[in-house]
Amino acid sequence: MMKKHLISALLLFTCLQLIGQDELPWKYRGLYLGAGPRVLTAEAGTINFNFIDNSPSMDNLSSSTLVEDSYNSVGVQFGFMWGKYKGLSYDVNFDISKTILFDFSLGYTFSMAKGYNSFSLRPAIMVGGANYHFDLGDLVNNAGYIQIGEREYYGEYLETKLSSQATVWGPQLDLFANFGEHFGAFAKFNLDIASSTNNSDINFINPSPGDGESSNFASISIDENTTNPDIEFNGEKLINLPYNSSGLRLSVGVVYFWNKFR
Repeated sequence: MMKKHLISALLLFTCLQLIGQDELPWKYRGLYLGAGPRVLTAEAGTINFNFIDNSPSMDNLSSSTLVEDSYNSVGVQFGFMWGKYKGLSYDVNFDISKTILFDFSLGYTFSMAKGYNSFSLRPAIMVGGANYHFDLGDLVNNAGYIQIGEREYYGEYLETKLSSQATVWGPQLDLFANFGEHFGAFAKFNLDIASSTNNSDINFINPSPGDGESSNFASISIDENTTNPDIEFNGEKLINLPYNSSGLRLSVGVVYFWNKFR
């Protein structure tokens, strides 16, 4: 008799497990980390840069920087995604390569369950901001201090970078899968479209700020009237970086999920 009850209990437990195996959770939250190839195209040429600071010793930097027609790198991205397995969903993402990109996407997730696993497809629209830069060299302290505007820097040198920001948007397609309760994998496909680019800035960065220095960063905006710094690209005055920030982006990685059932 006990044996029959035990068998019946095992059968009932097995049936309940089979019924629950294909149940899809209602909502998800996930932290993810991934990487993928990045290609940034540019107009080939040379950036010529000349600058004299505001200190009595007139510290100066003259440099020439070659611009290649493309830059290949590996981008690392991390972010947070959340939403419904069948419904609206959201994603906040940081992407770091030669470009630093922060973006947000709004999408709709389609999902199916298979056993204890689930598989999801998420088309979305992404919008974000990107930052691009070139290293121009080091502005060396020849005497007591380097002066940029009203700010004085007493270190040995300031790193000098040419940077610009752009607004980026475009379609996005996410594929992700849960393997068990928490762990999963994803693939992201983005078509980045740059809609606007701001004028460039010259950023001076103090790598080793000393005591009493209130800031380790100074910036000078560049426009058509700027003469110091004097910056040209292929013999013409440079206003915007010669990058094409549009293009494809692919990433694969891992996810840690928290699921919510109804």
